[in-house]
Amino acid sequence: HLLWFIKNWKANETDDLLPELAQPKLVSWFERIAALGHGTSEEMTAEEAFEVAKQAEPIEPEYINNKTTSMWHVGQRVQVTPDDAGCVPVEGTFIAADDYEIVLRLSDEKMGNINVHFPRAGFDVISI
Repeated sequence: HLLWFIKNWKANETDDLLPELAQPKLVSWFERIAALGHGTSEEMTAEEAFEVAKQAEPIEPEYINNKTTSMWHVGQRVQVTPDDAGCVPVEGTFIAADDYEIVLRLSDEKMGNINVHFPRAGFDVISI
């Protein structure tokens, strides 16, 4: 998040530059995020990273309850296309949708299976 970046990048100047970042609820949020930590990292080549990604299977997005009214069902092939000037369609398998997003599973020989999340606003979805 941009606020996280600004607070950490200019830690000594943040209070003077952006006193709004000192609001109690925001400070509490910063503390909760900091408690999550940064995980661990391991040096690897691009090829090794692709192999790790290929071996991992995406999980179903549990926070999406599929209660939205839709014309699609899980497992159906659909195409998602932005409705702006860059109308490049993406085809995949319908996984989930709610009023705010639609999730497609894409399969790639190099990366394996991945779930891609698209916003509902500004995108057209059709069955294929």
